Amino acid sequence: MGWLSLNSAVQAIKIRTVLTIVGALGIGGAVSSTHVAAVLATGLCNLMAPFGVPGVLTALYVATVALGVVFHATAVVVLMFPVCVSSAHEMEIELHQTLAILMIGAGCQMLTPVSYQTNLMAFSAGNYQFTDFAKLGSGVIVAIGAVT
Repeated sequence: MGWLSLNSAVQAIKIRTVLTIVGALGIGGAVSSTHVAAVLATGLCNLMAPFGVPGVLTALYVATVALGVVFHATAVVVLMFPVCVSSAHEMEIELHQTLAILMIGAGCQMLTPVSYQTNLMAFSAGNYQFTDFAKLGSGVIVAIGAVT
């Protein structure tokens, strides 16, 4: 076994992923500092109030999974974290409950082949159709959400 050279390490960095994360950090900071998160959380809590805490947690899960279709999990967490914190304060939910839902939802990136790197590798190697991921992934996501 040998050491990885500096050039090999630098070449292994995927600039697109880094830029997505950096961009999400900026947007996440803006969402938090401009009180957009509080407005989104208030709207979500008002909409789901008739269903109580389970309704709010379900809405956070669905929103996190939906964002995961388009964004990398790190970006989803950065974007949804302030919304989860605001929702927890608004509905007097323990913060760890909303954050657990956020982490579980962010891990459910299985609806499209572009949601996650390994999905893309399986997509090309297995000759899958784009819709195959949604067909199988939606059932798995519903099962994970129901257990959570």
